[in-house]
Amino acid sequence: PKAMYTLEVSKKDKGDEDSYVRINIVRANESHVPRNKKAASKSYDISFDFQYGKDILKINTLMKSGKINMNLNAAGYSNARNVYMAVLDKNTGQYVKNTESGSIKEEGKYILLCDR
Repeated sequence: PKAMYTLEVSKKDKGDEDSYVRINIVRANESHVPRNKKAASKSYDISFDFQYGKDILKINTLMKSGKINMNLNAAGYSNARNVYMAVLDKNTGQYVKNTESGSIKEEGKYILLCDR
């Protein structure tokens, strides 16, 4: 929970109201897979919110990295090689390898990719 306690959240959290962090995971359609890669999972849009009372504050970047596990469906991808988690780079519109395996620090679109 402290990883989600950003400066914005600390300003809004009064401690006397009901408040909680929402982690939103939505399965998304995929159209940005590189030619030499194959999608080894569905893609997921992941975002974070802080709700206090009736108000909602969007959290763009966490204070510390969290961990997420995406497991390969071995039955559907029996020939998959070099499977890794990737995140969509908003600037280039292409997926880049998540250098810290399973690490998530900001909102984004995440997917498992493998070599063709």
